[in-house]
Amino acid sequence: MLNRSWFLVQRRHLPFLLLYGLIGTSAFFALYLFSLSLSAVAVVVLHTAPVMASLMARFVFGERLTLSKLAALILTFFGCALIAGLASGPQHVSGLGFMVGLGSGLAYALLGIMSKKGTEWYNAWTLQLYAFGVGTVFLLPILALLGASLGPLSMAGLASDSGSLGRDFPAG
Repeated sequence: MLNRSWFLVQRRHLPFLLLYGLIGTSAFFALYLFSLSLSAVAVVVLHTAPVMASLMARFVFGERLTLSKLAALILTFFGCALIAGLASGPQHVSGLGFMVGLGSGLAYALLGIMSKKGTEWYNAWTLQLYAFGVGTVFLLPILALLGASLGPLSMAGLASDSGSLGRDFPAG
């Protein structure tokens, strides 16, 4: 059941919610898609997010970093590096793609940290409403400027259908 109170937020939390949407939605999706255009390694590098989130949670929330947690994080990071092909040399991996992929992992980790903080004040649905709302408002004009296809929105004249970044949705 829909609860109207989920739409209401306190004015003092608006900067947090804007940052949550910009980092958790806009930055994450933009960095992830950009890194994919540079290198397929981004899919793997994104999975370093738990490592980053665990380290951030130590400082932000004072969560304990046990020896077993630390070992798991180190193994996760090195496993991602091996799968990404870093052991085979830089000729197989785009350095920029790897760094932008790490940026998407960082944004994804921050999404988790900010979600945990945000749920102290609001329902998870409220947080998602604002995260995706802010993300959409920020990303749509950028995509339109880049000439990306916006699917059905392209027909409204908001962007060209030539789309260099996106793929057109099937007609129907």
